[in-house]
Amino acid sequence: MRKIMATQYGGDPTFMKKFLLGDSASPNGTPAPSNLSQTHCHNISQKVISGIIYQNCRNLSATSWTVLNLNAFTGFGLFDFVVNLNSLKNIEVKLEHQTELTYLYFSSFKECDTIKLTIRGNSQLTLEGSKTTNLKRVCHPDSCDIQPDSECHFRYPIRSSKEYQGCNHVYGDMIFTSRFFEVQPEPPAFVIDGCFIFNKTGIRFVRPFLIAHARCQTHHVFERNKYMCTDQIKELIKRWGEKKVKWTTDLPDVNCYQGECRGGFIIQRQPHRFVGCEIFKGDTYASARSGNISDRIRDLSNAHTIHGQLQLIDNPYVTDIPLPFLKSIVSDKCN
Repeated sequence: MRKIMATQYGGDPTFMKKFLLGDSASPNGTPAPSNLSQTHCHNISQKVISGIIYQNCRNLSATSWTVLNLNAFTGFGLFDFVVNLNSLKNIEVKLEHQTELTYLYFSSFKECDTIKLTIRGNSQLTLEGSKTTNLKRVCHPDSCDIQPDSECHFRYPIRSSKEYQGCNHVYGDMIFTSRFFEVQPEPPAFVIDGCFIFNKTGIRFVRPFLIAHARCQTHHVFERNKYMCTDQIKELIKRWGEKKVKWTTDLPDVNCYQGECRGGFIIQRQPHRFVGCEIFKGDTYASARSGNISDRIRDLSNAHTIHGQLQLIDNPYVTDIPLPFLKSIVSDKCN
């Protein structure tokens, strides 16, 4: 900011107002130098335009379909992103995933010949109705993909369901990995133009995702989720279709609606993993690495059958083992 003030606006602290309003009370953008040749703006042959050399082009044309990525690296001015493009030919304009962008205005966008326009996943961007309408007028409706206000996008794997609470629309895939510890996430009450990807998560209950209106172009992925309920995954498959769900597991089925759970490691930082479990399939164990699991041990109190071993080893926090309903432990490893 200080560099731009010093080099382009002579240290004038009011330059932002002039930058946006100028003399006509309408956004101006940064003026193009009058002595700059714009021959490079025409007959473009590369597939992607991303260099700062194009920041002063007012008319862009390509010999075949070319993508113009509007972002911080193209130099089109990202204070409030005023785009002074007049005409485009064989150009696909993309403005995606700009998390700091709050305002967008195409000041001179009036003439287009074979154009595609994509404005998606800009989480803080609010598009006023009239400006959105004007954008859609310059290209065929089927070629305009313009986001609703404040559309969410998740560039990185999700670590808490709090991250998507408040989203009405999501653009792009939502990825859940081993860093996601919630057993039962909050319902994702939104439309998503993308897919859900679950890989090595601690999620047990996936039924909340039935509420999402998912428009997945490829397939939802469920891979190596040890504790996930088989019967609830089947509900999602029934809802979304078999061809839309990729589900891989080499573990035995568990029907959570019947009180079944897979055994596993008891750990302090993942509460509620075994709450309500009556039938355990697989070894269930804790060690010194489990941390303070005094509360987690109580989560086992509904167990009446364990198909596997129950191992509680070297954990100083285990002072009591409340298993009032336990009837049998079935394991060929028990002596």
